[in-house]
Amino acid sequence: MRQIGLKYGVICGLVYVIIGLIGIVIGPEAAGGGLAWLLLAVMLGATFYVIYLGCKEFRDNVNGGSLSIGEGVKMGLTIGLVAGLIAAGFNLLYRNLIDPELMETLRETYIEGLEERGIDEASMDTALKIWDFTNGPIFTILWTALWGLLKGLIAGAILKNDAPPAV
Repeated sequence: MRQIGLKYGVICGLVYVIIGLIGIVIGPEAAGGGLAWLLLAVMLGATFYVIYLGCKEFRDNVNGGSLSIGEGVKMGLTIGLVAGLIAAGFNLLYRNLIDPELMETLRETYIEGLEERGIDEASMDTALKIWDFTNGPIFTILWTALWGLLKGLIAGAILKNDAPPAV
């Protein structure tokens, strides 16, 4: 299971990196509308398909044609964790070495939006703490792993095949 999880985790991580790069290229202004929803749909569909393929390979080539929902969940979680590590690593690399001003620019835009809504100082501090956490590597890993778990649950339910009875 580990080798398959690692293999498909790398593929899934690369999907996240490519979608992230597309988002960077089109810019935060363009990504705020319908294009953002399209990128999200492509990302969700592509990463689900990668997890589905990982579960299918495990079922067909390692587990003798059987797959439980729990095994699908484990595979999805494994793939999600590997993908999350890759995505978080890419984010750190990009934000710290390639475009160090990106996060500050995005944070300032977020603050301006909060100020336009008339958010008070205490709420502003809370919102910024949440923003900082949700844009950090720990959150990226946890969020990607959670989505991997959910997609693995769905893939496991679709691919579920009980082991043949022992004779």
